[in-house]
Amino acid sequence: MDAPLEVLGAALGVLLLLGAAVFLSLRPRKFRASKDDEAPPWAPDPSLADGHRPPDAAALSIQLLGLTRQLLGAKGAVILIPAEGGWKVALVSPGLVASFSRVLPLKEGILGLAYDGEKEIAADPVQPQAVGYLPGQQHPVSLAVAPLTHRGHIRGLLACHRESGRAFEETDMAILRRCSTLLDGWETYAAQMGAVGAARDQQERLARGLEAMLSEGKPEELPGHMLDALFDLFPATYGFCIVQDPALNFFCFSTKRIPEDFPFHYLGENTWAYYVLAKGKAPLYLDGSASLNTAMPILCEGEPFPAGATAFLCPLGTGEQFFGVAGIIGKPEEAFSEEDRRAAEHFIRQAAALVKLSALNTFNEANSIKDGLTGLFNRKYFEEQIVKEMARSQRESAPLGLLMLDVDHFKKVNDTFGHPAGDLVLRAVAGAARAAVRKVDIVCRYGGEEFAVILPVCPVAEAREVAERVRMAVESLPTGPGGLPAPVTLSVGVAAYPHPFSSPTGLTKGADAALYSAKSRGRNRVEVATR
Repeated sequence: MDAPLEVLGAALGVLLLLGAAVFLSLRPRKFRASKDDEAPPWAPDPSLADGHRPPDAAALSIQLLGLTRQLLGAKGAVILIPAEGGWKVALVSPGLVASFSRVLPLKEGILGLAYDGEKEIAADPVQPQAVGYLPGQQHPVSLAVAPLTHRGHIRGLLACHRESGRAFEETDMAILRRCSTLLDGWETYAAQMGAVGAARDQQERLARGLEAMLSEGKPEELPGHMLDALFDLFPATYGFCIVQDPALNFFCFSTKRIPEDFPFHYLGENTWAYYVLAKGKAPLYLDGSASLNTAMPILCEGEPFPAGATAFLCPLGTGEQFFGVAGIIGKPEEAFSEEDRRAAEHFIRQAAALVKLSALNTFNEANSIKDGLTGLFNRKYFEEQIVKEMARSQRESAPLGLLMLDVDHFKKVNDTFGHPAGDLVLRAVAGAARAAVRKVDIVCRYGGEEFAVILPVCPVAEAREVAERVRMAVESLPTGPGGLPAPVTLSVGVAAYPHPFSSPTGLTKGADAALYSAKSRGRNRVEVATR
């Protein structure tokens, strides 16, 4: 007896020594663990972003369901989501046909218990009628259901079935639970990527709209480009843009898909467009029901928009100054998403700044070459154009005429009737001169009460006739109540190219000398320069 006990004792001692050695050998390793021993952080291969279309989210989700089915040795797996009145099949594993042949209430049977109680359920056997989504199934099945949750809130169920008699064990339910988490994570990621892609596409479309506006210099063309970009964003059927900026003398009514003969004359107060422009700041959105129940028209009476049309109206402005409104009209059954409306508002604010800047540049350009009192071209413009017209006449071997006009006794008008009366005389003379010449002729205010008229392709004899016509038009201006305070006359000097003048300076000096000759010979007459 003693020998076996001694052998057993020796064996136990050896085992204890081996255990201690293993334990001691493991402790230093754990103590010596460093970052080098940890798994490196994973990152996707950046070369996979090679411009190819990313995998379809639904297709990948179906494959994940297929893996779930294979891991559990099941006949199939489905994702069920709550819908109005009952359950709806959202996704099915490959090879399975699943649909609800009848409405299955959300709180009925095993599915209702799992959803309402937010818990996993495994049951065997389960009759096909209780499962609900297996059309044509006649035999009982073994069923496992796990909640599909997102941020702690249940949003559906992951259900898996196999033949009756093979009940789902705890290990099976653990796999199902992990698959549920994986599916929710993948769907969340896919939804986020979809939103990012949609936002990027949205930004690119609106950026193209701004690019088109930046490439167009004329302010009256910019609202059309703005409507094009908004139509690329919304499911729109009609569009309009009204701009009214008296300070810059800019008025514009642009439309898209509205008939050209549409009788719109002004923005009435009893319209939603006027309301948005008057209120400024915030855009207005009318969905189908709101639009149908309102008593006011969107743009004006007799508008071509259908009853209950969806409408998005946004004011045009910079800072606190509003000068117009853009309107996009859609079908009653097609809503405009909140994301698209926010993007449109941001875009319209930028587009409005471009319209304002373009109108301001045009206004400044026009006023830099125009006389503020008479509306005629100013002396700076005259000096530029006389050189250009002389060069063209030389190239084309065409004659060029020049008239210099001066209001007779203008100082006496100012001294007798005052400067406002003098301004009235200058505006009347400018209007008469402009009406008495051709459209191609260039009428300028040269300075003070002196005017100049450039006559392209006009020989000297014809230039003299034009001068007489202008003189007589001014002499015939009405006086008295509603007219000028006193009769007005002109003295006119005429000069011509190529004879006797061959340069812009010579032509101007010649016409000016002829003007003074007309003054010295009694005024209210025309004189032609001979040298």
